[in-house]
Amino acid sequence: MTKRQFGTLVVLVMISGLVGGALAGRLLPAPARADSPKSITAGAFYLAGEDGRLQAALLGGPGGEPSLVFFDQAGKVSTFVGRRSDGRPALMLYDQAGVIRTLLALEAEGHPSFSLYDDKGDVRAILGSVSTETRSMGVKRRRPEGSLMLFADTGRISFEEPDVWTK
Repeated sequence: MTKRQFGTLVVLVMISGLVGGALAGRLLPAPARADSPKSITAGAFYLAGEDGRLQAALLGGPGGEPSLVFFDQAGKVSTFVGRRSDGRPALMLYDQAGVIRTLLALEAEGHPSFSLYDDKGDVRAILGSVSTETRSMGVKRRRPEGSLMLFADTGRISFEEPDVWTK
């Protein structure tokens, strides 16, 4: 093969490659593209890590109340942000045993409260407006938003300010 024949062959191969590529683009259908949806409707979304473990969930609750739940390495709930079954908003933090330890919520009529719990899930302190009731008389009173209550192991109030029962 001479240099001229080789040069002609190279040029023909290049031209046929260009023509073949152009024809393939016109004759073959383009790959399907997914249109970006403007909205997605679902009852729940779950987020799993690379290892397949559940990390978070965006849920519509049993009463239709939305919530965002985060899970720890063991798969137990660690954080809840959403609406409780009564429709009131709340932020709840749980320990490694899955026991609630902190609750920030809006109570009835939108009154805020912040509660701390022990490792058994028993309330130990409440800051904010809450309703309390005397066991002996059954009298219910709403505490003002600046109230602080501390509870003993027995569940009885060990400290309260202001003391709404004596005032």
